[in-house]
Amino acid sequence: MLREKGVMLQSQSYDHVLRREERAGDEFEDTVLYIRKNPERAGLVREWSEWPYSGVVAPGYPDLPVEPLGAFWKKFWTVYHREVENHFRGGTA
Repeated sequence: MLREKGVMLQSQSYDHVLRREERAGDEFEDTVLYIRKNPERAGLVREWSEWPYSGVVAPGYPDLPVEPLGAFWKKFWTVYHREVENHFRGGTA
């Protein structure tokens, strides 16, 4: 679909596992926002929130919408802490 619109993507993505300090509160939120703004910086959309291919930020929770501000981060951190606690108790979601 993107190729049909003339959008060229790099052949290899850059990724790495986030270090502990990158997963803490504001740092993680800043990283997510930085990634979300890539289409805007590339000139593919006027505002990053217009990009329809953002994907899922919280694996296993595809219906958790990413909002520029508002309730998203409260919901995200609630889910995150619940999953961490569940993991250490040896349970499943």
